[in-house]
Amino acid sequence: MRTIVIFIALMFCNAIINAQVPRTFKYQTLAHDQTGNIYSNKDLTFKISILKGIVSGKLVYSEIHKATTNASGLVELNIGNGNFILTDFTSIDWLDDTYFIKVEMDTTGNGTFINMSTSQLLSVPYSLASKISEQVADNSVTTSKIANNAVNISKLPPGASSTTYLRGDGKWAFPPISLISLGGENGNIQYNNSGSLGGSSELFFDSVNQRLGIGNKSPSAKLHISTSGSESFPQLRLHENSNEYSRLMFQNNSDPGYWMISAKNSSDKSKEILKFSNIPKSRIMIFSGDGKVAINPSNENFSNARLSILEDNSNNLAILATK
Repeated sequence: MRTIVIFIALMFCNAIINAQVPRTFKYQTLAHDQTGNIYSNKDLTFKISILKGIVSGKLVYSEIHKATTNASGLVELNIGNGNFILTDFTSIDWLDDTYFIKVEMDTTGNGTFINMSTSQLLSVPYSLASKISEQVADNSVTTSKIANNAVNISKLPPGASSTTYLRGDGKWAFPPISLISLGGENGNIQYNNSGSLGGSSELFFDSVNQRLGIGNKSPSAKLHISTSGSESFPQLRLHENSNEYSRLMFQNNSDPGYWMISAKNSSDKSKEILKFSNIPKSRIMIFSGDGKVAINPSNENFSNARLSILEDNSNNLAILATK
């Protein structure tokens, strides 16, 4: 005789496992066969399915439970906490439609499930869903109701920082430029001014012509520097952090070669060098810190002449200093 299991299902809508957001609900069953013999202290396997719309509706969730009945044949399951087969229990929108629970059971442990019942969920988890929507009324959370420092970064989800804000879709983002208070006037380059944006009248960007002005609001070149000062206050300074040359390069697209002006300081004026080079030909003219000039030199060692010229035929023309 085929064993027929009869269920008496008891739903408890207040049996919430997660105290913050309902994730499961309890489901109790009492099983006995056709003759009324209960399954006492027996290991059973349950297959729970949630169907949407109608009794034979779309399967939206399914899970497996292994449990043992008590001496009276009762077993309690936490629906939503089993080994899920299909989707995620928390993804079900309980307020979207009518839902039904389908119960199947394997009494032998061989994976053969008997379809026992399908019934409409009338109170669970609808009461839980309604509690979610009723926990916070519209417009009930205001700045005045949040204590100072009650919400801080350590209590927020990953991704939050002192420079981000929480969007309506729950994602962290930086404030759009329209919400940021800019400093200075139109065209001023922004900088960090003690935690807020500042704009300097000395730093100006011409977005129409793509030009940068330093001390100039109408730059006439890609970089236009205007200052009022003396020779001791340079408009442009190139500083090499090692003992090598500071360098300034000039080049266009017509050839891979380029012109370079480079300079090197030394405590020995005779070893200070200002060099004009055409790469890859290298040195064209060099000046020493003690007033010597070499044109087309083969190296950076100066002769005793104030002006020395090296010809292509390796003949030296020297103009000696005179008193």
